[in-house]
Amino acid sequence: NYTRLAYIDTGLPNMDDHRQAAKEWAERQGWEYTLLHGKMDLIRRLMGGDWDHEDFLVVPPGQTIEASADEDIVRIKKSRTGK
Repeated sequence: NYTRLAYIDTGLPNMDDHRQAAKEWAERQGWEYTLLHGKMDLIRRLMGGDWDHEDFLVVPPGQTIEASADEDIVRIKKSRTGK
């Protein structure tokens, strides 16, 4: 059911072969190919431990997550005691 392949160019060096392979794959499948420009900021922050609560859900040890019915998508599950 796919109709489009999007390649995200993050500016990393030496990725021309990967971008070209993605484009060729889309052509073979008869899919629309889209080149998107992205940034590495989120991945750098993830790897560096710079986890603000706007972009990351930090789940303390022993806690679990649950789906939310709002824009958060998931949240830390509250215990039965409300903590």
